[in-house]
Parts: sequence; C-alpha cells; structure tokens
Amino acid sequence: MTTCLKKCFTATLLCMLAGCASAESIQPSPPGWPWRGVLMGGGNLPWTWNGYPPASGSKISPGDVDHYAQMGVNAVAIAFNPRQAVNVSQILSVQRKIDMKITPDQAIEADLAMADALLDACKKDGIVGIITQSQFPLDPNLGITQTSPGFWDDPAQLAETLRRIGQIAQHFANRGDELGAYDFLTEPLLRLPSGAVQTPPQWASFREAIIHEIRKYDHRHYIVLSAGFGGEPSAFKIATPVRDDKVIYSFHMYDPHSFTHQAIYSGTVGLSYPQANDPILNKQGLAKLIQPVVEFQHHYNAYIYVGEFSAVRWAPGALQYLTDVIDILDRNHFGWVYFAPGGWNGWDPSFDTRFYPNALGFNDPKHYVGGDTPRWQLLKHAWGQNKASD
Repeated sequence: MTTCLKKCFTATLLCMLAGCASAESIQPSPPGWPWRGVLMGGGNLPWTWNGYPPASGSKISPGDVDHYAQMGVNAVAIAFNPRQAVNVSQILSVQRKIDMKITPDQAIEADLAMADALLDACKKDGIVGIITQSQFPLDPNLGITQTSPGFWDDPAQLAETLRRIGQIAQHFANRGDELGAYDFLTEPLLRLPSGAVQTPPQWASFREAIIHEIRKYDHRHYIVLSAGFGGEPSAFKIATPVRDDKVIYSFHMYDPHSFTHQAIYSGTVGLSYPQANDPILNKQGLAKLIQPVVEFQHHYNAYIYVGEFSAVRWAPGALQYLTDVIDILDRNHFGWVYFAPGGWNGWDPSFDTRFYPNALGFNDPKHYVGGDTPRWQLLKHAWGQNKASD
C-alpha cells in the first residue's frame, strides 16, 4: 500500500512539475500591497493587560485586529496552530486529571472559526489577513514534525498535509480582499539523522502540489511560497519560479542567527549590533544577505514577502538592527510582518530589554513594560508609512 501511494504521489508531482514555466510576466498586485504588518501571536497584548496575569485564557480576538489597524498596520498574519493545541490539551489533561483532549479535527475547526472572526474584522478595518500554518502533521502523537525524514519521505503524510491545505482553501475560497494570501510550510527544512540540515528534496515538487491543491477550490487569492532551506534568504540563490499568476515568494529574516537568537541556543548574551568591521553585523552586511532575493525579484518581476523577522529583545543593538532591516525591506518594496507581540517574551516588544534567568521560559511580569517601549514606537512609525503611501 505504501509503495502504491508513493508511486502515485510521485507521478502526480512530476506531472505538475512538467507544466512549470518561468514566471516572468508582471503579476496583478496583491490587495493592499506592500504589506507592513504583524504576525498575531498570543493574546497577552498591552491593551489586554490590567496588571498581571492577563485575563484568564486570553487569546487573539477581533478587537486586537482593530487595535492594530489603529496603529497603522495594513496586514496581519493569522497563525494556525492546531498541532500545538492538540499537544497542550493532552498535557493539561494529565496535569489537571480531567479529560481535556481535543482531536486534530477539532483543533483545525477552532482555528477556522477564529480566522473567520479575525478576517471579518480585517474587512471592517480595511486591512488584509494572511492565513499561515507551518505545524504539520497535526497529530503530535505521530512523533514526527515538518522537519523529520519521516514526514518528507512518507507520501501518506504529504498527501494528508495537502488534504488539510485544501480543507483550509475550500473554507476561505469565497472571501474577498480581506484575505490576502495563504502561507503554508513557511520554513521548509529537513533535519537528517547526522544533524545536517537541508532543503527537503521534495520541496520543489511539493510547492507545486500546494498550488494545485489550493487552486482546486480558490483561484482568487494569492499563495505565498518559501524558496526553501528553512525560509532563509540564501535559498533564493538557486530558487526557481512557479507557473501561477498569483504567487508571492517569501523568506524569514533572522540573519545572522548568532545575533537575533543569542542566548536562545548559546545561553550567553553579548554580541552587539552594529559592528563596522564585521562582514554581516551592519546595514551593508544585511543588504548583502538579502541580495539574492532582490536579484530574484528583479529577474522574475516577483512579489516578495517577509513572513517573519525579529531579534530577541535583549540582543545589544536590537532596535538598530530592526530599524535597518525595515529600511532595507521597504526600499526593496517587500511586504513584511513583525514576529511577534503577545507570545513568548523574547520577541514581545511589551517587555524590557534585560535578560533574566527564566527569560527562556515564562513571561516574567516584573519585566513587562507595556505598549510604549522603543520597539513599539519603531513599529508604529514603520506602520505609519502605510498611511503615507495611500
């Protein structure tokens, strides 16, 4: 059965690949382009806090969209996290000794309902929503993730992922311009048993399969596609376009990780930005990192979207890093969303810039500052450019 599935799946992908051609014509402009916005994380946002802790079980809501719209954003990325929801429900069931478990179907239905409410708010506020999901497969009990060989090498898992993508596209197909795009598997990566990482060999054909699946139900809305290798801008050095006139190509900007993720992996803080003599840690160095994307953009008349960018709040010089990144993205007419207020404190602009012993764990209320930090001010200023370009 597995062999049959594999042969059928491979044949389908090769067939679709054969029809792929260079996307050199100018595409119709995505609604509200260029996007300058935010990825909607958790619900602990500055306007929801009345002391600590925040309201019990607070989650993102249509009111959050309204607040962001007032700040000037013209786009919000709406993240689906059904796998995480299933996993949390199982953990809470054990901790509380009450059956709180939910199924993947229940989790995805909850996300669809949430997104409908948020997209209704986007429509009312005149901004765009981007549906994004990276967590596959939905069932954490399978013991694999979207970076596992057991995911990429299993045609049944890939077929199930396409089915879920189709389910989402079918649900939102009749939406108007309040839905800007679908963005799936935003950081395609394969982690080998040796510890090496690479773009999944199946990615080039699988992104064609994603397009094919979405277009079964929805020909109106855009599709965001990563070039590969974990969403890194370097993947554009060998990227090729796809045949679809409503595709946006994407990357995530966390380079260099040694700066943006310091202490997350190494446990130490101290690498500063900018450094004039460093080949990367300055504005010119960042521009060089992104140059392969710029060349792809110009060669194929492509729209480019940065689906995430950030630097941990305690990185010395993080504010200047973000200032430089935003300027580079805007100068190249890329769309972008900041990652991410309201979730983990490391990326949340509502916390101070200090590193503390449990910073990698829970959000410590002693370090919560609110909605007027320098990082919030920078983001609000950047979002203000949306009104200037209207």
